[in-house]
Amino acid sequence: MRQIKLMVISIIVLIGCSKSTEEQIVEEMTVLNNATDFDFFDYFLHENEILILGEASHGDGKTFKVKSEMVKHLIDNFGYNTIAFEARDFLEMEIINGRTGINSLAPYLNQNNWVRQWSPWGPSQQIQPLVEVAQADQNLKFIGLEPYASRNIHHILIYLKSELAEINAEIFDPQKWDLLQGIHLNLLNRKPDLISSDDYLSYLDYLDENFNHLKQLGDNQKNNHILFLLQSVENLHTYVKISQIHASDLPEKEALNKIVKLRDKQMAENLMWHKKRNPDAKIIVWMANFHGARDLKNIRFADGNPERYKKFNVFGEHISNTYGDKVFSIAFTSSEGKSKMPYDFEGIEKQIIEPEDNTLEKTLENTNADFGFVNFREIRRTKPSLKEEYFNSIMLGYVNQNGKWLNAFDGLFYVRKQEPAKPIK
Repeated sequence: MRQIKLMVISIIVLIGCSKSTEEQIVEEMTVLNNATDFDFFDYFLHENEILILGEASHGDGKTFKVKSEMVKHLIDNFGYNTIAFEARDFLEMEIINGRTGINSLAPYLNQNNWVRQWSPWGPSQQIQPLVEVAQADQNLKFIGLEPYASRNIHHILIYLKSELAEINAEIFDPQKWDLLQGIHLNLLNRKPDLISSDDYLSYLDYLDENFNHLKQLGDNQKNNHILFLLQSVENLHTYVKISQIHASDLPEKEALNKIVKLRDKQMAENLMWHKKRNPDAKIIVWMANFHGARDLKNIRFADGNPERYKKFNVFGEHISNTYGDKVFSIAFTSSEGKSKMPYDFEGIEKQIIEPEDNTLEKTLENTNADFGFVNFREIRRTKPSLKEEYFNSIMLGYVNQNGKWLNAFDGLFYVRKQEPAKPIK
């Protein structure tokens, strides 16, 4: 009898061990009743200060809708009071926040409809709940994560010239600044062929000179406005360095690695700048899964060098290293449907989502769930051996890649059938 019992136990163990990593993860999924069933947040968000909401692709209309409703729920029920945006720049959102002293910059920005000016999300019908929240809640604050957008870069230069001439009078050189303005206009008008390597170096050196002068001011002089100017100059410096790389002869992938490194670090610095001055801020971050990952080092890049993700830190890695478990990063993924940005421009194509059989998404598709949530952080705690397992997923741009995905994010929101972003009429 004892031998029979041992045999039965052995069979059960073998059956359990025969399950794939993907199956074991999907077993932990909370199946949601609908796209706005957000009760799962009750179990882990109360101590959270920074919640990153990703998306597999910037054309995921169904995800836009879910995230927009999610933002409203989080503000109403969990006290979130700040939204940080990929693809909105630092200075734009400071204008929206009502910062004094930058009124001269306000006219170029449509403050009554600024969310709809936000590309590629703004033209999408599916973000209407987000538009309504941003317009209705006067207590909300916003963070622009990007260095600068080309649409406002000319206005920023005029503003900084006025400010730096007044504050840095002893080192400010109007003739040199006018020379830099010519370089700047070529950047604005996308004429990199008219900008030499020496031009870029002169521009960056002069920004460094002004930045260092501001930084060396005594603490009694470093009021909020000076600290804001420091951050503004730092963002402009990053913008120029990124432009310099774009104009270089570097191979495309090498250039992109350098740009990601600069851009994501600056995005993180902009959020940390706001958080330092607003310690009670509870921040929702809207961005791509890629930027929001806590750890990409053990994901094998599918198109080329498999070690590529080890060459830089993305935004989520910087933020997680600074704030630890106060950050919770949620990736979004789908197993069928289509994705397309809300434009009809040439080159904007519809992406068909077709996960391969060996992916997590295919395992998710085999369930009956239309929507679900998997708490990766809880799996790492309760089943620590799984976090060392490599498996395949398409959650970065719907490209099949192998890696330790449980460490890349804290959670995964599953939307079975994706839909393209629909342009507003």
